[in-house]
Amino acid sequence: MAGNSSSNYIGVSTDGINWSWYNKPSGLMAYGMAYGNGKFVASSTNGRLYTSDDTGQTWSYIVPDIDGLSPANNDKYLNIVYNGEMFIAVGYNYSWNDDESRNLYTDIVTTSTDGVNWSTAVPIKDELGNVLRLTTLSIIAVSA
Repeated sequence: MAGNSSSNYIGVSTDGINWSWYNKPSGLMAYGMAYGNGKFVASSTNGRLYTSDDTGQTWSYIVPDIDGLSPANNDKYLNIVYNGEMFIAVGYNYSWNDDESRNLYTDIVTTSTDGVNWSTAVPIKDELGNVLRLTTLSIIAVSA
C-alpha cells in the first residue's frame, strides 16, 4: 500500500515490485494494509476495515463489533497483518472518562480468516488479565 491521508489514490502490490494506482474510496484513511488469500484488507478510522478482492480497484468497508466498548467515531485500526491463516487487526477504541476528565484509549484486536467476516473485537489484555490502555501507536500486529 502506498499513499497518504491527503492523497486521492491508493497504490497496491501483491509482490512489492509491481504497483497499480486506483482512486481511494471516500472515508478510507489507510493506516496499514495486508494481502492474503487473494484479498487486500486496509485498516482505517471510524472502526472500519476495508476489503478488496479485485486487486484494489474497488473497496468495501466493514465495521467489526467491539465487545464491551461503545463504538466511537475515533475508533482506529492502526495495523493489520496476514499470517498465512488469518488477518489480524489491532487498534484502539476511544472514549471519554467523565470521572477522571480524560480520554481513554483501549487497545483492541480482531481477526478474520477471509477478510470479510471478523471476530468481535476485544480489548487487549496483559498477562495478568488487565485491559491495556497504552499509547496505541506502541501496539503492532506481527505475523507469526
